Amino acid sequence: MARLVLKHMNGRQLGLTVAATALLTATSTLAAPAASAASGDQARPTVRNGRIAYDVNTNANGGGFDIFTVRPDGTGKKRLTWNRHSYDPAFAPGGNRIAYTRWNGTDSDIWVMGAGGLNKQVLITGPGDQFEPAWSPDATQIAYTEGEFGQLFVYTLATGTSTQLTFATDELGPFAGEPTWSPDGGRIAFHSYTIQQRELGTFANPGTIDVINSDGSARRQVTPQSGRVTKEEPDWSPDGKTIAYARMYPENERDPVFPIGLATIRPDGTDGHLLPQTGEWSPAWAPNGLRLAAPRIASDDPAIKQPGLWTMGPRGEQPQRVLAAFYIPRGIDWQPLRTP
Repeated sequence: MARLVLKHMNGRQLGLTVAATALLTATSTLAAPAASAASGDQARPTVRNGRIAYDVNTNANGGGFDIFTVRPDGTGKKRLTWNRHSYDPAFAPGGNRIAYTRWNGTDSDIWVMGAGGLNKQVLITGPGDQFEPAWSPDATQIAYTEGEFGQLFVYTLATGTSTQLTFATDELGPFAGEPTWSPDGGRIAFHSYTIQQRELGTFANPGTIDVINSDGSARRQVTPQSGRVTKEEPDWSPDGKTIAYARMYPENERDPVFPIGLATIRPDGTDGHLLPQTGEWSPAWAPNGLRLAAPRIASDDPAIKQPGLWTMGPRGEQPQRVLAAFYIPRGIDWQPLRTP
């Protein structure tokens, strides 16, 4: 699973070769039913759903990504970055800040900005790549991926120091990336995988979703390995009971993985469910826990229609398209807004 433009081992780069035939054509479509929003406020009165952040290719002549936000009904699209090298947006728990990855031409660092795109500043930098930030629930730490193939680190804002959580046993792995915190801050779920050869671009063995304590102890596998299907991009539900993730399938040993669809599972590895397998990936839970947001890839498969950014219920029910797109939105995150 190699990035097609950058060198990170991260499935979020796919969709460029599959769908890079036109610039993003964002259009408003159906709004989520009013009843859903109302029931969400009643179910979790302390938080409500804000805007959806995503990154998308903004360069018609090649890879180049910037961060946007949009309301869940598809209106109010706003561009937050303009350098064509920003991606992986992650809202802080209060919804007022966004951590993101910025490529500097040599490697990548983690930056922060206000939710409206102001006050951009570098936060985590160093030799090599730092990417895929994820805020802890109390906003005191950021988990992220570091290195060409990836290991998990946690950065503490108060001290400005990082602690490594995962380690490879040899040059083939295991490697780790795409962290997501449990709501209580005690655990981190992530994508775990090995590679067949120490060469960027080679076929990665089917990955799994693993969980580790936030202090680096008690790592364990949550999803089983199954054929050539790899499990990636986990997102922990707001109630802590479920992890959503993407199921991907390699087109061949050299090409990026291709999205099959979403699935959910409990953190203990039980009660797994496949959502409709219609080409979604990179899931993000709504802050009220009642819907998922995910991009849908363009494909020749007749079962995969209407690419773009979608929302749906936890089992894939009541899908609604937020944005129509040919350059597929990626790196999805949903803004939490605290109720006064």
